[in-house]
Amino acid sequence: MPILAIMNYESAKIELIDLPSAIVQQYAENLDKLVYGKMGYKQTSVYYMVADNIDIVKRKSYINEK
Repeated sequence: MPILAIMNYESAKIELIDLPSAIVQQYAENLDKLVYGKMGYKQTSVYYMVADNIDIVKRKSYINEK
């Protein structure tokens, strides 16, 4: 099942939402309409992505790996 990740930089939250395939197909040409229209998120507050698998990786510190 596709996952919608909403990254809200105003509230410092990341939401992962399972999306039925029918919804993804319905809004395939314009996901902005789903996220900013139907779901009501402010375009100036969030970024989003849709993928079949989304991993959240939390690191304890930044390490410059070269």
